[in-house]
Amino acid sequence: MKKEGSIPRTISTIHRPPLIASRKSQITIFIIIGLLLVAALGVFLALRGQVQKIELPEERIEKIPLQVKPVSSFVESCMQSIATEAIKKMGQHGGYIDPLEEKIPGTGMRFDPQNPTDSDGVTLVDDPSTAVVYWWYLKTPNTCFNCLLSDERVPQVSSIEIQIDEYLKNNIDTCLNKFENFKDAGFTITKKGALIAKTTVTEKDVVVVARFPIAVKLGEETTDLTDFIARVPIRLKTMLDVATSVADAEATANFLEYVGKMMISYNSALDTSKLPPIYAREESYVPKIWIKPIVESQVKDLLTSYVPLVQINATKGAAPLPAADAFTQAVYKSFFFPTLNTSFENYSVRFYYLEWPIYLHITPNSGGIYEASRVTAIERSLFGLPPLFPTIPTREYEFFYDLSFPVLVEVRNSEDLYGEGFTWLFALEANIRDNKGMVQWFQGNGTWGPYKYNLYRLGAKSEVLQSDAGKKHPALAPKAARTLFCNPNQFLSGNVTLVVRDAENKTPLNGVSVVYSCGTYAGCPMGMTTSDEKTNESRLVSPFPVCIGGGILTLKKEGYETKTKIDISTKPAEPIEIEEELQRSYEKDVKVKKLLLNRNVLYRRPLEDHGNIYIRFMKSSGTVAEPDLNSESVILTVSRVDGSKFDPPSAQTIVFDKTKNDPSLHKIKLVPGTYEVRTTYINTQGAKIPPEYRCEDGDEDCFWIPEPPGVKTDAFMGGGLELVNSTGYWIIGLSDLKKGNAVTFTILQLPPLLVVEDLSEFGRIEEYTKQFRPLLQPTFS
Repeated sequence: MKKEGSIPRTISTIHRPPLIASRKSQITIFIIIGLLLVAALGVFLALRGQVQKIELPEERIEKIPLQVKPVSSFVESCMQSIATEAIKKMGQHGGYIDPLEEKIPGTGMRFDPQNPTDSDGVTLVDDPSTAVVYWWYLKTPNTCFNCLLSDERVPQVSSIEIQIDEYLKNNIDTCLNKFENFKDAGFTITKKGALIAKTTVTEKDVVVVARFPIAVKLGEETTDLTDFIARVPIRLKTMLDVATSVADAEATANFLEYVGKMMISYNSALDTSKLPPIYAREESYVPKIWIKPIVESQVKDLLTSYVPLVQINATKGAAPLPAADAFTQAVYKSFFFPTLNTSFENYSVRFYYLEWPIYLHITPNSGGIYEASRVTAIERSLFGLPPLFPTIPTREYEFFYDLSFPVLVEVRNSEDLYGEGFTWLFALEANIRDNKGMVQWFQGNGTWGPYKYNLYRLGAKSEVLQSDAGKKHPALAPKAARTLFCNPNQFLSGNVTLVVRDAENKTPLNGVSVVYSCGTYAGCPMGMTTSDEKTNESRLVSPFPVCIGGGILTLKKEGYETKTKIDISTKPAEPIEIEEELQRSYEKDVKVKKLLLNRNVLYRRPLEDHGNIYIRFMKSSGTVAEPDLNSESVILTVSRVDGSKFDPPSAQTIVFDKTKNDPSLHKIKLVPGTYEVRTTYINTQGAKIPPEYRCEDGDEDCFWIPEPPGVKTDAFMGGGLELVNSTGYWIIGLSDLKKGNAVTFTILQLPPLLVVEDLSEFGRIEEYTKQFRPLLQPTFS
């Protein structure tokens, strides 16, 4: 049975420029843009052809006069040094000297260190300048329903050559330093033109040829030098073949997704110290629960250990790791992947996960709590009357993992650069949805289980995925596509004038980051608002990419609520004006208190003399206390419910326990609005329900409930808070936010467990919240 209750999604892949749009008008306008690009490409090729005509007659090199050879050698030494530096920088960032540089055609990449699975790459530290670009990743947001997988960031060899050319042209003067070192020797050296370079990546090295006219005068003799050549001893072509082969293998075989699934399988069980199981069942009075922040931390710890175990065949040193026992040996062997046909025995390939933030969404869940998906029990009954005593319920646990995580790939050759060695880094992103890798979705093997989870359907077909899935893949680099939508050459609309103000005091708001997207395209950074002295406003004035229907404008500024506006159409040469306001967000310290409840139980005698029926109700004890974090945990989730569905997710989760007893972690950002509050209180001391002897039908049918020695649990859900639609949302006004620096939430603590019937109270938190609602309103102070 398929998983239900979800909107159908589409997964598609791109190995060429994406031309997917939700409206015919978008398709038409992108065709127009494509024609314009072809025209621009013709001009570019004509100019590029001039560079390609540079030739270096070897006989000319041989005829350089002996007295000026030091000058020629110096220029070529600078060329080699600068080209080497350029290649090393590209190796550090996945093929881009500076991935933040928007002048590179077709990039427009964005990197968020706090959200790498919704970025174009990962950062090695909390700084976008250390970005490493994805060569295979989910381009659309993690919560997408029209999902798009992409390899468009893989740089073509021609792109690498152009970057080296540009880097050499921009840095040669610094290295030459006006030939100051030659003046004392009597040389007078004059530049007669700008340097024009042509780089070629060959099988053995990287060759840089330059036309750089200079006049060298020594004494009365002047020599003209024009052509120079430098070689960088890096087998970059083979290095790129290795990297693209690994990326191809991930795109078609999903070996990283396999690692993620095996990691979950090996480390999940009906044990709250492990991960929630894919499927398990047990007979138990006491439910087992898992907490999202703890589970997420466990997954990150496991990824740190498991990802480095991955090895690819046909690479240097690749072999299953040895182990002392058969089980561990089998685990290690399962992470050895025979995916390559071509041998790269001089190149090592290593995989790393560096504790980056991940995307993890496990269903079913309730406010970040994972518990049984189905509970059934056969009740005892007497003469058709309501049951007197419950039997042990059967609890089924079935969890579906959505998991995305980044992986850093290191390809290294230790022999290049005269034995110094050379390293090439790039990133891959693994994406699991409902316990399945993406290839399985393409093959039609979606989720099957007790829920109708029809989440995906096949979108645009991928030739590679359709024809090569599950096979070994030749070591051939795919042609990378370019993101045309974010190319500045495609900003063809009239000027868009955007004015942004503070929503409270109506003053101009500078430094607002503006992002524009169209349909499934990634957002294009358009710039930031700045002061305009003429209008005394804060504005951004710029042409935008053309998008007729489906345009989405996102405004972001630190300390303010992110705002998303939809249906912002931009048309060729047609100016538009937009005025928006951003609401300041207020950061508050979060405190938690608990209201202790008493259980009142009335007894009703049945017809027989044995046994009791319990009639229970809750009553406030009047006691309010702070939780003891040594033996208690509180998980608080606050979600905005009145925002636009296009706004980014607003849920904020705060955990109070002995491992997170740091006030700096207990903060929340709020704006005026309506919020849902779900809180779970967990007693980690555990509890024990002693066995009780009960009888039915006189003394003829007696039994223990629970069976001796009773039920013992290490942790149990002991209360909580549900401020939802049925109990009354939490409504915050601007005046509330201006009160003090803290907000205090009061939650309910249930009485201690005494009999098995008390376990039913766990599922009645919403009912109890409604009963005691006036006492549970969050307060600002």
